[in-house]
Amino acid sequence: MSNAAIDDLLTPKEAASFLKVSSSWLAKARISGHGPRFIKIGRSVRYSLQALEEFKRANARGSTSEYERCAGPGRPAKQKSGAAV
Repeated sequence: MSNAAIDDLLTPKEAASFLKVSSSWLAKARISGHGPRFIKIGRSVRYSLQALEEFKRANARGSTSEYERCAGPGRPAKQKSGAAV
């Protein structure tokens, strides 16, 4: 792994600051699976800049009427009710 790749890993506090959310929200999103993809190194949690950027893009909306969550990295697409499985 290059030094640039290592420098791109952020702590949860740094990732929360990058996304402009609280560390608490980020921890809850990590547990529920609604947050950005993360990396576990031993007991430490880290976020890559690429994963944070993908998370921002996956959650971008054009209007408030776009209420359904888009499938993002590591999240399955939501099926519409009444769809055949």
